[in-house]
Amino acid sequence: MRVLGVDPGLTRCGIGVIDGGPGLPPRMVEVIVVRTAPGTDLAVRLLTIAEQVESMMDRLRPDTVAI
Repeated sequence: MRVLGVDPGLTRCGIGVIDGGPGLPPRMVEVIVVRTAPGTDLAVRLLTIAEQVESMMDRLRPDTVAI
């Protein structure tokens, strides 16, 4: 099973993907930290984070998402 996890935040948002399953140790596939400046418009900050999440979902095709 592949899981995309999100550690939410507006200045730093962690996004990671792991593979694992019953009897298998979890394996990190990819992890990034999306950074946005505090003075940036909120809509722009949210769009930046959303674009990165969508990009990882498109490329790595997780089975589920955890926040």
